[in-house]
Amino acid sequence: MVWPSVEAGPIIKGNVAIIIALMGNHQTRLFAVEAPSLPLDITDEVLTLGAKERGKILSQIPKSATIATLKETSGINFGVAFVDWTDRDAKLSWNQITDIMREVKEKGIERKDLRWGTSYIEKEFKPEVQK
Repeated sequence: MVWPSVEAGPIIKGNVAIIIALMGNHQTRLFAVEAPSLPLDITDEVLTLGAKERGKILSQIPKSATIATLKETSGINFGVAFVDWTDRDAKLSWNQITDIMREVKEKGIERKDLRWGTSYIEKEFKPEVQK
């Protein structure tokens, strides 16, 4: 079991699975996991890439932004749920996902979901500054 409450997924390639999970605080978060490691919260990194595609930075998108849908085509399409983007999909390749996973593993902190008690790794996110 990767997470007690899965909203979407898994999408699996090799030994990596991508899911949208419901956290104990009722937020949905995007996780990547490579067995037998802990799940990695990659939500903010994916939202950052989606914002960059639109010429924005993460701090310019609503705090309510979440990953709402997940589907695989030639890469992975993530549906971002909030009203500011008319094109709500962000598309990542498996190479981008593995790069994000590597960075979260290297710079991440182990956390525990307060409701479920499930451990995961989350990168301490430092907001970008508009140039």
